[in-house]
Amino acid sequence: AKLAEEAVPLARQSGNIGLAAGALRTLASVRLSQKRFDEATALLDEAARFDARAGSTLDQIATLGWQGQVLEAQGKNDEALEKYKSAVALLENIRASGGGEKFGETKSTAKAYERLVLLLIKMNRGEEAFDYMSRARSKQLQESLRLTSLKTNDKNVQALLDRASTLATQLQTTRSQLQSEQAKPAPEQDAK
Repeated sequence: AKLAEEAVPLARQSGNIGLAAGALRTLASVRLSQKRFDEATALLDEAARFDARAGSTLDQIATLGWQGQVLEAQGKNDEALEKYKSAVALLENIRASGGGEKFGETKSTAKAYERLVLLLIKMNRGEEAFDYMSRARSKQLQESLRLTSLKTNDKNVQALLDRASTLATQLQTTRSQLQSEQAKPAPEQDAK
């Protein structure tokens, strides 16, 4: 905490707004872990202003993610959801404008989707969560959000997740069998 506190004024003095925004996000993350939400919010608001001036979309995405986490920690899930959705929208805009096929493959960009999907599940909005999960190109995210690893305290939602996991496994098995069968010469294929 002490190093993060010392870094903010030094970063501000440097005149490098990207560096200052990063230091502010770091200190905000410390304040979040200390449950000092008002301070974290103020730091992140300042970081967002620096991000906008610098024009760094990736930094804007990072700041939106932290803002969402602060709001979520305070139980302000609807507001957190909007921050997460804004971060994902920025990611998808980068992809759509030719940001590269591998753009969504990084750990930091996967986090935007992960936070959004997990909050949607927590809010019992499974269908919307699955939509965002399918839009995520990151294999890392898709692995971390496998149906078998998703857990919720809501018994009804958990039953749906368990059922969806079972169906996904059955579908994968059927696809594998179909591919195997289609790879055989026509006379050897199962006629069932």
